[in-house]
Amino acid sequence: MAGDEQFKDWFKQRRKSLDYTQEELAREVGCSVATIRGMEQGGLRPSRQLAQLVAAALEVPTEEQAAFVLLARGVAARQEQSAAGVLPSADPADAVVVWPNGHQTSGNGSAPRPNGGPPNPYKGLRAFQEADAPDFFGRDALVRRLCARLAEESELSRFLAVVGSSGAGKSSLVRAGLIPMLRHGALPGGANPLVVNVIPGAHPFEELEAGLLRVAVNPPDS
Repeated sequence: MAGDEQFKDWFKQRRKSLDYTQEELAREVGCSVATIRGMEQGGLRPSRQLAQLVAAALEVPTEEQAAFVLLARGVAARQEQSAAGVLPSADPADAVVVWPNGHQTSGNGSAPRPNGGPPNPYKGLRAFQEADAPDFFGRDALVRRLCARLAEESELSRFLAVVGSSGAGKSSLVRAGLIPMLRHGALPGGANPLVVNVIPGAHPFEELEAGLLRVAVNPPDS
């Protein structure tokens, strides 16, 4: 089981390897810079929800995220001595998992199933991401409707809001359904969209500005 010192070092290296500043990572997950700084220094234990958001932002493979949450919250050493030991490397391609039965997987490989079958694609309560598109199905008709809406030549065609009750699957629909289809040329002329993930937080317009500037081809002076 990785200790706190190893986890702190890994956290900082991973953030830097993904070219995040502390401020950018904080904006990505919707928390303060002081919170990210405290996590890196080991003096702050995040909530389970925040730890899950940080794991997703740092591109921790899905099968390793539960262990990441335990390590980030300091639970692993106290309550999970019998759990598998996980400390992904700073390079996303070199993550290694050691399972109780002695098997190892690396990179984005999934944990071996006892019966030798395929990995379980179920994400639990987490939303599907772009990388999960191959596992996302059952919403094809709705995804096509969204693409058709964006392809309309009308005054409001460039704005589309996906709304619904909590847990209905809005994030999964957009991230694992709509965005991959748009990247594969679903828009007229095969236009390739720029994708920005923004969490509004307490200052939604500032967050939107920061998100748009991250992908701006010709950013304005002010």
